[in-house]
Amino acid sequence: MTKLRFYINMVFLLVLTVLSIFFTGNSLTLYIDTISFILAIILPYIIISFIYTPKEQMRFKGEIFKPAGLGDKKELSKALLYFKSFKKLLLASAVVWTIVGFIGIMANLEDRESLGPNFGVLIIVPLYVSLFILMVVEPLRASAEKNLNE
Repeated sequence: MTKLRFYINMVFLLVLTVLSIFFTGNSLTLYIDTISFILAIILPYIIISFIYTPKEQMRFKGEIFKPAGLGDKKELSKALLYFKSFKKLLLASAVVWTIVGFIGIMANLEDRESLGPNFGVLIIVPLYVSLFILMVVEPLRASAEKNLNE
């Protein structure tokens, strides 16, 4: 995978997501929640950075973006482990923060006016995680696996 193809994939998925939001008649601002983004994406990245240094992560991405068959097999194997671990951390993060949000909603069931917005925020975390996995983690992991097998 080239960097250009990777970025085209990301832009394509972002445009598709934004279009689906508009076609359903919703505002894009309904889907923006900074705290959920930090908890769902940034926190797992910080945790994985304690295991794989940012320098190692950049080296993995450099090997993935090399032309097919030219990447270092040892580094590509490490990159596969990195992306599998990162995906597990992202999924665990989504589960944890969704449960925390659900507990917060259940504690305030008597306030019916806040249930709708609270459920919306509850679902944002898994949405962010699934979009991030679909746009970033899985394409890079699959590319590392493809380069490793060539």
